[in-house]
Amino acid sequence: MLTDPTVSVIVPNYNHARFLSKRLGSIFNQTYQDFEVILLDDCSTDNSVEVLRSYAGHPRVSHCVVNDQNSGSPFKQWEKGIALARGEYIWIAESDDWAENDFLEKLLPQFIGTIGLVYCRSLVIDENDEAFRGDFFWPEGLDAQKWRSDYDADGLKEIVECLVYRNTIPAASACIMNRRFMGAFPDIQSFKYAGDWLFWIELLKNCRLHYSALPMNKHRWHDSTSRNLKTEQDEKVRLREYFRVIRRAKRLTHTRDTRSENYLWIFKEIYWHRRVLFTVLLWPPMLFSLRLAYYRYIVAKLSKKVFNTVRTALRFAKKPVGSGR
Repeated sequence: MLTDPTVSVIVPNYNHARFLSKRLGSIFNQTYQDFEVILLDDCSTDNSVEVLRSYAGHPRVSHCVVNDQNSGSPFKQWEKGIALARGEYIWIAESDDWAENDFLEKLLPQFIGTIGLVYCRSLVIDENDEAFRGDFFWPEGLDAQKWRSDYDADGLKEIVECLVYRNTIPAASACIMNRRFMGAFPDIQSFKYAGDWLFWIELLKNCRLHYSALPMNKHRWHDSTSRNLKTEQDEKVRLREYFRVIRRAKRLTHTRDTRSENYLWIFKEIYWHRRVLFTVLLWPPMLFSLRLAYYRYIVAKLSKKVFNTVRTALRFAKKPVGSGR
């Protein structure tokens, strides 16, 4: 009788044909080999299906499922993969990322006691596998030192100190989860952008976590990544999801936020996409603390522009007539 694998590796794909060989090679070449691979495609329009089906006969592949219609949410694919999984541990290996060959070997031994989530530092790379912004790690915008070394933490405490402010677990590919701590994930299928953030919160309310500072995951940013700017309507959808997750985290932990500056990252994103800059100033879904942070950010931006304009004018005024540049 065949025994269930220890790890189920779920690869949800949409239009990442050019990255799949690298992704799947980094899975099949793991030094730890007790795993199954579940390949999922969400009705890709490139040649992803052809690539995935070429791997369907691999002895580690237990499922290769191709959707006839796009689901509209990557988190529907997550749920489908978890439902098919037979392993005790779940690794959602996003199809455009890749991992070091000892990723599983080094992270699996960290599951001790009530630790239900283990994740490592990610190195951001571009579409050509080149490092992007050097050693850029998204959570360090909240705390520059916390993620420089390994640590264990209580899940609820991590939510209060970190996840109530931003998604400090920025890459699903860097995570392994113990499925016995997975409960219900309400509304995750209705999310398009921030469902992973909600997923970590719902998981960590039940367990502890371990973080490894070793950069064993390569998290790819490219033209079609979800972090890039979308249409005005999609940016509003993204913001609405952010606010829903923050509300959920605050209700779960009974947190009353007083550090509105920790939400400035949201408004930097809004400012980046100017078309929604002023649209959301009085937007009803915005939390009061976020609105306050937004006002502060806009004032700071405008003040800086005024200061630079005045400084330039004063420099010009000091120059003798006819002095040129």
